[in-house]
Amino acid sequence: MELLNTLADVGFVAPLLAAGVLMLLARGSAEPALRWATAFVLAAAVTGGLKAMLRGSADFAHFPSGHVCVAVAFYGGLFSILTGGRGGPWLNLPIVVPIALLSGWSRVETTAHSWTDVLGGFAIGAISLALLGCWRMSRPVDVAARKWMLTATVAAMPVGFASYTWLGHSWRMLVE
Repeated sequence: MELLNTLADVGFVAPLLAAGVLMLLARGSAEPALRWATAFVLAAAVTGGLKAMLRGSADFAHFPSGHVCVAVAFYGGLFSILTGGRGGPWLNLPIVVPIALLSGWSRVETTAHSWTDVLGGFAIGAISLALLGCWRMSRPVDVAARKWMLTATVAAMPVGFASYTWLGHSWRMLVE
């Protein structure tokens, strides 16, 4: 359960996103890099804003699930780029929905969130990706850039695990 929470935490995902985006920029794929990063930041900002606004609410004190939102925005953007940026949302849904459901299930199981919070997080992450056009790039991401981006993202995993506690905690202190 803790691993599922970690893999969808902003403290773990942010270094991976940074590594992937920087590698895409270095390989000349600025459009997908900027769309992915902007969608992620938009999703995090909307989630953080809603959490701050609803902080005192008895019914929506934990709405929306930041973990699910982060999972959808990060992994949805990642898989969109890995498919070349041409697959559209239907190619990514079989990957993104199970990741979001597993993340959501772990949040509900640990009593951190309700399913309403999970659905809210999913919607914010998916809408952010759609608004920024992450599922439909104007030109395909070349295979070499995708391989380098994936390599950089995987190589950043130790940094993600190391930063999980302090970066995730810092983010939660900011928005909660």
